[in-house]
Amino acid sequence: MIRNKINQTLKERSKTQTWLHEQTGIRKASLSDFLSGKTGIEFKSLELILSTLDIPLVTISDKVTIRTILRKLFDNRNTNKRECKSIINMYETFALGEYFIIEIKNDYQDVFKEEY
Repeated sequence: MIRNKINQTLKERSKTQTWLHEQTGIRKASLSDFLSGKTGIEFKSLELILSTLDIPLVTISDKVTIRTILRKLFDNRNTNKRECKSIINMYETFALGEYFIIEIKNDYQDVFKEEY
């Protein structure tokens, strides 16, 4: 998970949450709660943290997980196809056309041709 990668990177670089707070301006309590797994964090804040630590937004293991989740969503007949399309479009924006996004779009062309 990305939270683990952030904690690992801080440790490897001998940096603290206080240092991360000073670099990003994110409240110490928010950082602590997020990095300990108590709460989530706003995407803008996550982006800022990752940028500060030079961590790619989508790692290889994340890509495998995302791919698996998206395929399960699309294969489930009860899934709201509009939501799936939105999710794919969001990941496509951040992954900039990663092969698995293109592959899923090709495999589920019927969903992407539909207008909602």
